[in-house]
This record gives sequence, C-alpha cells and structure tokens, in this order.
Amino acid sequence: MAVAGFVYLAREIFFDIVGTLAVIAMAFLVQRTLRLILVVLAEGYLRRFRGIIHLLPVFTGFFIALAAVPLLAIIWGYNGQEIIDGIIALRNGVTLGDITISAGDVFAFALVFFLGFVITRWIQRILRFSILPQFALDLGARSAIVTIVGYVGIVLAAIIAITSTGLDLSSLAFVAGALSVGLGFGLQSVVENFVSGIILLLEWPVREGDWIEVGPYSGIVRKISVRSTRIETFDHHQIIVPNSQLITESVKNLSFAGDAARIIVPIGVAYDTDLDKARTALLEVAAANELVIDDPAPAVAVEDFGDNSINLKLLAFVRDVTTGAGVKSDLSFAVAKRFAQEGIEIPFPQRVVTLRDERSAPAGG
Repeated sequence: MAVAGFVYLAREIFFDIVGTLAVIAMAFLVQRTLRLILVVLAEGYLRRFRGIIHLLPVFTGFFIALAAVPLLAIIWGYNGQEIIDGIIALRNGVTLGDITISAGDVFAFALVFFLGFVITRWIQRILRFSILPQFALDLGARSAIVTIVGYVGIVLAAIIAITSTGLDLSSLAFVAGALSVGLGFGLQSVVENFVSGIILLLEWPVREGDWIEVGPYSGIVRKISVRSTRIETFDHHQIIVPNSQLITESVKNLSFAGDAARIIVPIGVAYDTDLDKARTALLEVAAANELVIDDPAPAVAVEDFGDNSINLKLLAFVRDVTTGAGVKSDLSFAVAKRFAQEGIEIPFPQRVVTLRDERSAPAGG
C-alpha cells in the first residue's frame, strides 16, 4: 500500500498489526504464568485438589481472551462508546426468531452445565468406589451402572442449563426436528452405535471384564463407551469394535453365565496302557492344580479309539474363564511329566513299511 501511495493507510495497518500482536503476546504470557502457578500449587499444598486446579487454566484463558477483545477493538479504531454499545447489545441479547440469546444466558448455560457435569462425575466416583463395592455385583455390572448414571446426569445437566436461561424448550422443537433429519442422513452410523451402546449397558449381554469372541477377534472387554467397545486380545492388542456390531452380529460370551467354565485337555495313550492307571494319574494332576475347582469335580472320558492311540480327555473346571487357557497349558505340562514318571506312553503316528525283494520272486513263464 505504501508503494501504491497509501502511506498513511499502510502506517495505520502496520501499527494496528503490531499492537494486535503485542496484546496477543501479553495475553499468552499471562495465561502461561497463571498456568505455571496453578501447576505448582497442584503439586504442592493443594495436591488433593489437583483435579479441580487443572481445570482452572481453561477458565482463566477464557476470561483473558474476553479481556483482550476490547483492547483489540480499540487498537482497530473502535471508540469507547461503540464498545459499550456492543457490550449492552450482548447483555440485552440477540433475537433469532422467537428466541433471544444474551451473553448472560450463554454464561448461565455454561455455568449450570459445568456444575451439573462436575456433580455427575462426583456421583459416579462415589458410586464406583464407595457404594457399589458394598453390593454383590461384578465389575461389569458396576461399570454399566456408573456409565448409565453418567449419561443420565449429562442429559439432565443440559436440560437444566437450557431452562436456567429462560428458553422455552418447545421453541427448540423446530431445531430438534432439523437435527433429527441431519442425524438420519449424515450421522446414521453414529446414532446406531450410540443406541447400541445404551442397549449393551441396559441388557448387559456384554459387560466389562467379559471374555467374548466377535468375528475374528477374541479377548477381554475393557470399556464400553458411547460409540464403540474396546477389547483387549491376549496378545495385548486393543481392538475397537462398533457397538452396533455387538448387537446385530453373533457374539460368543464365554463369561456370560458367571459360573465355572470347563476346560478340556486331550491326551492320547498307547493301546497297551492300563486305562485305570492313566485315569488315576490324570485326576491326581487335576487335583494338584490350585485353579481347578472341586465342584464340579474333574473327570476323565474316552473320546474315541484312534488309529495310533486311545484318545482320552481330561475335563476340569475353573472358576474364572479367563484363566482357562493358562490352566490348560499347565495341566498339559503336568500330564506329560506325570506320564513320563509312570511309564505311560504318549504315542505318535507310526507306519509300518514292508519291503519285498523282487529278485527272489520266481521268473514268469
């Protein structure tokens, strides 16, 4: 602009930009200083309130930004009366159809919703650590109750926050109708997964801590969230499964019954083995394992007569299904060791090959 001859305009814009950068830098410096002070307090005398203190930088940053807006307006040529008129307009509100929204309404909504959110988290914490452990509920049931309370609390906080601003909920019917159309087209999968998550929490077909098999994946359910469920495989891989998949597809829940789970250890013995001796050895191996329960008692059954062995199977029960794979491996090691001590042979496939000498055969006529 200066080259084009607009020297004064270029000068004004230059100094306005420098002033804007100075205000932004000062606001940033004040915010970082307050944040550093709050972090020091959270790690010092006020350590027990560190959860709340760590939220304060968000509010301080918001108020610093509000304080910087009038300064920026003055730098860019607005006078004090115009700024006051703008503040009055914000206080009186802006009318959009039949709805009037003011800065006070927005502040009241944010404050009430924040208080409702904090109270909801506080109630969830009390339920999780103080109340629910007193009842005979498993981990999955407790997590489901806590999650449902969180959803209900947030919805109630939003409704109370809207009514605290003086808005008529019936005036939002048109907005809700428009949103429903948008949800039906653009967010269909999100809504489907959300509803499926609610069903999972209410019906409890799958709970946190359950061992499930869905599709090609098998693992322990670690968390059921709004959109998806997190499964941890036995390789410690995290699998994110959409909630709708757990509702619409077949899911094998190995922990659903909550009772003892059976494990099967197949063993093959030679045909000349004393089966009573083998059976006694297998039962003693099962009884020696601490994770195998006595009721139902372990048992040994003959599965079939194979080509190379008599196929037995050791049937044992464990209290927690998630320990089944480890117990099965331990029993297999113990059986191999015990059979070696007892002289019981575990055969392997064998084939007898007979060689015929063609030279000794009589010559053909």
